[in-house]
Amino acid sequence: MVDPEKIPYRKGTLAYNLMVDDWSDLTAAQIAEVLDVPYTSILSVTSKIRRETGYIVPYVRLQTNGKPLVQNETQRKDEIYE
Repeated sequence: MVDPEKIPYRKGTLAYNLMVDDWSDLTAAQIAEVLDVPYTSILSVTSKIRRETGYIVPYVRLQTNGKPLVQNETQRKDEIYE
């Protein structure tokens, strides 16, 4: 979440909504459902935000098998050897 006064996008836009709220417990598809926009819009706008501002919108990223993507390098190593 970013302070609303520091967000460079107009209030009410998809980019603004993605930056102002906490989406860390939802997937991109769930965010799209909540905001009533296409899934691909979430992906493109999160990429645009990262490219233009450097801010990474926190949301649950999934692997192709549907499992959450592991962010921590040590966790990845542990899973490989289990």
